[in-house]
Amino acid sequence: MIKRNLLPLGIAIALLQGIGLMLGLLTKNNINPWYNELIKSNLTPPPIVFSVAWTLLYFLLAIVGWWIWSSRKTPKMNRVWYVYLVQLLMNWLWTPVFFNFHWLGLGFVWILVLTGLTAYLIYRLYSQNKWIALLVVPYLIWLMFASYLNGFIWWFN
Repeated sequence: MIKRNLLPLGIAIALLQGIGLMLGLLTKNNINPWYNELIKSNLTPPPIVFSVAWTLLYFLLAIVGWWIWSSRKTPKMNRVWYVYLVQLLMNWLWTPVFFNFHWLGLGFVWILVLTGLTAYLIYRLYSQNKWIALLVVPYLIWLMFASYLNGFIWWFN
């Protein structure tokens, strides 16, 4: 059994929530008027839904990251750690790609790759810890929905 220390978990949660907050502020500063003038899907939720969803998702991702970090002593889990980090970095970089640079097509391809990488992360985690793998599923579902929203914006703008 892996020794669990709550301090690293608290740090992981605070770190991901802080980065999520910074990305949210970055998005908020770049959303008007550009984003508001785009043709969007009727399924696009109001801004508060994005804030609530990402707060919950980053909380779950922090738990997953903490567990992987704690389990990375084996070569197999060490590789999973790197997959987790790459998908997290891709997640964070999508925001400037889409909202700052307005690269709608690249943003769409980017989020599709991120979604695939997240599915691969779940696949790799499932054999190690089904519960941890299941914590990533809401994130995957959100990424699939976000991919649709991004693709819609790219196609119609």
